Amino acid sequence: MNALLKFIKKLENFGAFLAALSMVLMFSLGLAEILSREVLGSSISVSLEYTGYLVGFSFLMGSGWTFREGKHVRLTLFAPKGKAGKNLEIAVLLVALGLAVLLAYGLVSWALGSMSRGSVSFFPSATPLWIPQMILSIGPVILGFSVLGRLLQTLQGEKP
Repeated sequence: MNALLKFIKKLENFGAFLAALSMVLMFSLGLAEILSREVLGSSISVSLEYTGYLVGFSFLMGSGWTFREGKHVRLTLFAPKGKAGKNLEIAVLLVALGLAVLLAYGLVSWALGSMSRGSVSFFPSATPLWIPQMILSIGPVILGFSVLGRLLQTLQGEKP
């Protein structure tokens, strides 16, 4: 059990690192776009497209770490205490796990469909769409593991 929780924590930290890296790349691309327009008088053709991908990456990659740290929106004002509270927590975690699995499955299916069709972006780069779509699917997988870890801790009566 402890080995699984350690693995999940490393996975969450890796996702947070990827989210931070995405934000740094997004900032760098934005700065390069501004400098290119001001100095060279022309735009970087991939800046809009890749900035959009990076926004999605940063949002989804950091979701597992955010969940572990308790930074997601959570309403505890009316949460019952004791056994009823624990049962409610388990039910909510099961729903969250199901949603994370569905999101990951949907994104992987989307990417595989794009790959089989040979879909490319309509931007000048003509990026094969399965690549950013598959990268996006990593975030919900990490979130699913994070929720699973919390669920296991709750079932054992541990405080996360």
